Amino acid sequence: MLRRHLIPLACFASLLAGGGAKNCRATTSLRVPRVASPPRIEDFEEMAAHGAASELERVTSFIQNQPSDGQPATEPTDAYLGYDERNLYIIMVCWQKKGVRADLTRREPATPFDSDDYVEITLDTFRDERHAFIFDVNPKGVQADGLWTEGEGQPDYSWDTVWYSRARVTRNGYVIWAAVPFRSLRFHSSDKLWGMTLCRYLARNNEYDYWPRVSARIAGRLNQEAHLTGFDNISPGRNLQFIPYVESRTFRSLDTSDPTQPRFDSAHFQGRAGLDSKMVFHDSLVLDTTIRPDFAQVESDQPQNTVNQRFEVFFPEKRPFFLENANFFEAPLIAVGQQPRMVFTRRIADPTFGVRLSGKQGPWNLGFMVTDDRSPGFSLAVTDASYGQRAYFAIARVSHDLGKQSSIGAMYTDREFHGSFNRAGGLDGTVRLNQNWNASYRAYISSSFDQNGYGFGQHHDAALFGTGRRFTFSLEYLDITPKFLALAGFVPRTDQRSLNQYGHFYWRPEGKRLVFHGWEENATQLWDHHNTTLQQVASVDYVFAFCRNIIVAPILVYESDVLRPLDFAGLQRNQEYAQDGGGIFLRGNPWRALSWNTHIFRDGTVVVVPPRGQSPYTGNETAISHTLGIKPTERLQIDNTYILERVVNGKTRHGIVNSNIVRSKWNYQFTREFSLRLIAQYNGLLANPNYSSLPTTKNMNFDVLFTYLLHPGTAVYVGYNSNLENIEPGLCIHLPGSERCDPNAGGLLRSSNRLTNDGRQLFVKISYLFQR
Repeated sequence: MLRRHLIPLACFASLLAGGGAKNCRATTSLRVPRVASPPRIEDFEEMAAHGAASELERVTSFIQNQPSDGQPATEPTDAYLGYDERNLYIIMVCWQKKGVRADLTRREPATPFDSDDYVEITLDTFRDERHAFIFDVNPKGVQADGLWTEGEGQPDYSWDTVWYSRARVTRNGYVIWAAVPFRSLRFHSSDKLWGMTLCRYLARNNEYDYWPRVSARIAGRLNQEAHLTGFDNISPGRNLQFIPYVESRTFRSLDTSDPTQPRFDSAHFQGRAGLDSKMVFHDSLVLDTTIRPDFAQVESDQPQNTVNQRFEVFFPEKRPFFLENANFFEAPLIAVGQQPRMVFTRRIADPTFGVRLSGKQGPWNLGFMVTDDRSPGFSLAVTDASYGQRAYFAIARVSHDLGKQSSIGAMYTDREFHGSFNRAGGLDGTVRLNQNWNASYRAYISSSFDQNGYGFGQHHDAALFGTGRRFTFSLEYLDITPKFLALAGFVPRTDQRSLNQYGHFYWRPEGKRLVFHGWEENATQLWDHHNTTLQQVASVDYVFAFCRNIIVAPILVYESDVLRPLDFAGLQRNQEYAQDGGGIFLRGNPWRALSWNTHIFRDGTVVVVPPRGQSPYTGNETAISHTLGIKPTERLQIDNTYILERVVNGKTRHGIVNSNIVRSKWNYQFTREFSLRLIAQYNGLLANPNYSSLPTTKNMNFDVLFTYLLHPGTAVYVGYNSNLENIEPGLCIHLPGSERCDPNAGGLLRSSNRLTNDGRQLFVKISYLFQR
């Protein structure tokens, strides 16, 4: 027999000891046959294998993970596996009575196939049950690939590699053909045992079907994978990749590097060239280098509210060089919510070179990176002694696997800039307690030196996380001293001891209309290191999840904040501010062509941007965040975003700030390779000078990008960007007979009631992947 079920040794020992088999599950093992000739999608006419495909091993009996864990799939799926000396072949025959949902979209957006049917292949080539490769294909043959890190919940779709896919929609469903070259994977040639899961998503039912069974009652996916055997005489080989690019651009931009002398900078047909390279050695270690990287084609950030925010807002990284294999550079973050990070590569704004080594050797996981950053030196006035100097970053992390999905690790970060430095490092560990519970601990110290002298700080983070089919529970303790500093990371708040807790419990009737419902709650208690309570937050909501992917959740919240004299110089003593409020969360994707995500909230808030000389005070806040996705045709996708932040004085009822962000992104896919993207975004902030120190600002941005993406690394980009802002065309009041600004004229970079174009760029970028 090619397929068999094995009882894990731990379960066998439990049975011998009389412990029972309640939590023991057989491991599915499958021998993958070597084929004499590659299978083709044409070998699956009428949804059945024939010809060369008859050599493949067939698997069936896909089982639901969501919404009805453990039940047979509502639509049958057959998968066929085989390999030759170059590729692993996976063909999935997906039977479907009702219409197939599929759109021709660009390869690998941030959330691929948000309303499409698709299949997903997960390959754990090291069988460490911690890291895996993800390959997704929709019924139009559109690809998405990424990295899966156990415990993080979502794949990292920044990873790109070359593989092949085809698809065909039939009257009975659809067929997916995929060929994954061994040279595109990382594995040890001597290891002939891999892990795999196959998943099919039915968008109409929001249904996930797996082979082998991946139960929602057990935390994790890779610990439930099937074992693949039979791989003989295969190797990733010596994989060398070189991706040179050339770019020409014409631009005009506002230069505020010297804030006392703003000016326009411009260039015509400015040339630029660079090189990315990738080298694989010892089958599993990857050395990436980049010289003069360029990210002109990278999409702008999804908008967030940054008005009246006391602490820094997190914007995720989007640049390919820093995203790939990013999970090797950060300790696992298992708690719910935004945890502090030791590595946040957006701190590296303008690099000219980068070197990164990442991979796995036996139980060791390795990540090392060195890069520079020109932005700190060019953000200073030309008279500053540090003007033009570069910052240098070094990041290192090493971890060792322990037992089943446990690990211990160490990391170090260093940022050096013109005689100053910031160094941080420490130890971390994660422990899998049982099939539902995990625990982690991170301990770091930092040492810094700048013009203010030396600084030393500590960071401790302990977390307990549990999840099952009906429940999730997360408890985290944070202890960060006042002088802890991680300039290579994201630590928005120091001087805190805090308990952060989240939990939910769902009932699952799984009826024709109501799928599940239940309570969610969240609580935070935060002190400083003098044991002063600085923040208390408690929220509760009740979630209703209906068929057709519709979720409704009313929310209630209470928050209390304490501001100290060291937080605001105008305060004479600690001041407490208490607020409560409520709102509603709505999300839906009932049809292929329509989806929405809406959050409406009304509560009290602390105005932390009062007029100069005044203390913070309370206001009434109305916050709306709404996204609307529309697909008029299978080639056109329109994503719209609206964000409102309105604050009114709690006593006088006068407006304080009114912030509106409107963004519309249109993507038209001519073919799988050729696409057009248009983004238009308006940011408007109306501020009342009697109640706020914020200025009134208006900004309009247009972004157009033509993309021809043959495969990762080989592409042509033609783009145009234009930005308009409410500033005077002359920028400032000039000194008589001079182009220099008058510093005594009552303010630089003068605002205006009309919009002035303060930046535009036209660029053409061509890159080509050389591989051997």
